[in-house]
Formats: sequence, C-alpha cells, structure tokens
Amino acid sequence: DAGVAAGPAVTTPWTALACAALADDPPQALCVGGLRGGSATGDALRLDLQSGALQLTELPDLLPLPLSEPLLFTDDAAAVYVQGEGRWLRIDRDDLAVTELAPPVSRATGGGTAPLPSGATLLVGGLDPDGEPLDRFYAFAPAVAP
Repeated sequence: DAGVAAGPAVTTPWTALACAALADDPPQALCVGGLRGGSATGDALRLDLQSGALQLTELPDLLPLPLSEPLLFTDDAAAVYVQGEGRWLRIDRDDLAVTELAPPVSRATGGGTAPLPSGATLLVGGLDPDGEPLDRFYAFAPAVAP
C-alpha cells in the first residue's frame, strides 16, 4: 500500500544503495552498500514479497568492505555481482554467500552502466582507486540460464 513503510525505524538515512532482483517467484530483491548516515557501508537489505506482505531483512556487513557507490550486475543463472573500490564480489542468489573474485575492472567510484539488447552490460567511465579517470570500457555478459 502506498504510504506504508517496511522494515525497522532508523534514525540515520541510508542512501545510494544498489539493488537487483534475486528471484521472481516469490519476488525477492537485494540492495547493498551506499551511505548510512553519510558513511560508506557494507550492509545489505533483502526484500521478499510473500503472500502480499513485504518482508525486509537487514544483513549487517554482508559485503567484506564498505562501498559508497556500488554497481550491480546480474547473472540470472546463479549470482549477483557487485563492483566498487576496485573490487569484484559475487553474491550467490540462493544463500547470499559472498566470494571475492579477481577484479576485471579497476573502477572505484563514478561511472555507470549501459544495458545492451544482447543482455550484456557496459561499464563506462568512473575513477580508479587512485582517483584517475578510467580509459576503458568493460562488458559484463551474464551466463545463460540452463
């Protein structure tokens, strides 16, 4: 219903989260990182819509580091990927286990994504961990669902 809040009451604002769908049936989403009270966070939120009721679960420190500007990439077959601060994290869709992988991109902040009709996503722009502009485009191509 419009105007009905979900989750615990908080006294500090949580902004700039990045969100991605986890599942369609029942609908589930995962939001990670951003700023809590002006500071970068590694916390996350899981949203589940069960029988018409929204359930919100806070997941403190789900990420191994705080990410103020995370970008999310989705692989419908198995995982959600988080990119930021020159790091690349894989979050399993089933158990939310986080694995750090070798980063294909050195983006720390800034930049954005551009979805392509093929299902691939371009990562464009941004700054590396030293604050230097990135001079390459990166493409994320998700695995095909079985």
